[in-house]
Amino acid sequence: MIFQAAIAAAAAALTAASPAPEAIITVRPVPSEKLFANPGMGWQTFHRPADKAPHFGELPSSVMYVRYCWSQLEKADGVYDWSLLDGAIAEAKRTGQTLAFRVMTASTNRTVLGSPSWLEHLGCKFHTYARPDTGPSDCPDFNDPLYLQKHTAFIRALGARYNGHHDVCLVDIGSIGLWGEWHMSGTDVPMPTEENARRIISAYRRAFPDTPLVMQLDDVPGMKFAKSLGIGWRVDCWGDMGGFSKTWCHMRSLYPKSIRETGVENLWRTEPVASRPAGTCENGTGKDGISTTSSTGPSNSTHRS
Repeated sequence: MIFQAAIAAAAAALTAASPAPEAIITVRPVPSEKLFANPGMGWQTFHRPADKAPHFGELPSSVMYVRYCWSQLEKADGVYDWSLLDGAIAEAKRTGQTLAFRVMTASTNRTVLGSPSWLEHLGCKFHTYARPDTGPSDCPDFNDPLYLQKHTAFIRALGARYNGHHDVCLVDIGSIGLWGEWHMSGTDVPMPTEENARRIISAYRRAFPDTPLVMQLDDVPGMKFAKSLGIGWRVDCWGDMGGFSKTWCHMRSLYPKSIRETGVENLWRTEPVASRPAGTCENGTGKDGISTTSSTGPSNSTHRS
């Protein structure tokens, strides 16, 4: 009897401790003709939130993309100012977007230096260059040990703040080349050796283990290495059919070759793929040698978004 009473008491205790069954919720979706933003995919707004991009019309956007110079984020050696990125994150979040960003070290903007002046004062070698369409600009030597030391330290600090951030969907590796595009075309500034390029790429992967990364397709050896680390690809002149030259264009002369040589044809299955159009394209009428056909057709075939 005592044994039976103990079992009954234990059963009663278990019954009392069991949670109440959850209520069943029935959802019946209503058909809608509205366009929905697919998180992390589709059209990105550039340096503006979705509600300040009237040229998008009814197109939804889930991502705001920005790029800043290293000089704007590290005002002195080891002294960081994250206000620009934090502000961009807040502005994107306000309109239901997440942020994608790039940090550049070389630009053609004389009012905002690509790399901080304190780096040159510490003894890092700098190059002065002038493209035909711009005035003189400066950038560090990408093979200088001091550049590599200080910039990889910056990348670590960047990752310490933004890796895994809920409102950051993508980081674009832009530490090399003009505008972060991994080339110095129109100048005589040397690109980094393959070994030093790998140091920069590896620094980003270590700093952002929990955040998707992309890098420019222009650097074939670098992109091959990036692919091995689980990094996606990006291009910045998508749709160009002759805006820069009458005998050469990105869409026929460069991108198909680079995609084959880097072996990224199927990388879209596991990693992000992104691009920026070269110029603008409105109402199907191309500007700067761009057309909607030259842009959207290859976009579908390469799963670029």
